[in-house]
Amino acid sequence: AIDFRCDEGCDVLAVRDGVVEEVVQENTLTGVATRNLYKWNSVMLRCDDDDGNADTDPLFVEYVHIKANSARVKVGDRVKRGDKLCESGGVGFSPEPHLHFTAFRSREPTAPTTRVKFHAAGGGAPYVPTAGTYYDTSGIVAAPT
Repeated sequence: AIDFRCDEGCDVLAVRDGVVEEVVQENTLTGVATRNLYKWNSVMLRCDDDDGNADTDPLFVEYVHIKANSARVKVGDRVKRGDKLCESGGVGFSPEPHLHFTAFRSREPTAPTTRVKFHAAGGGAPYVPTAGTYYDTSGIVAAPT
């Protein structure tokens, strides 16, 4: 799992083609109070198998802390990579607006997360995001001054 710092209202896009499995967008609480635990909003996507390896379990990705009532999709919708799913927010146990991105090989609530690589727009080598590094659509960028 990784947290991407972003302002509330940033477009959240599908990282791969797939089907929307779950949408929660009615929560409005925010902050680090314990009453906000498990009160987040999220969109979960079951990604299509595009790596040609039918022996692996499907990849599920979840976008967490999304802005209330911002989902542009509903359960069962088919989406393409780059489609707008929702907007970023800070709903739930969240100290500031950000996007919490997780990937799993199972929908089980206790499933471990799995590492995924991101591709920069326009090509370039895939990368795994790391803490303290800054990114935009082109990939890794210099820290803001």
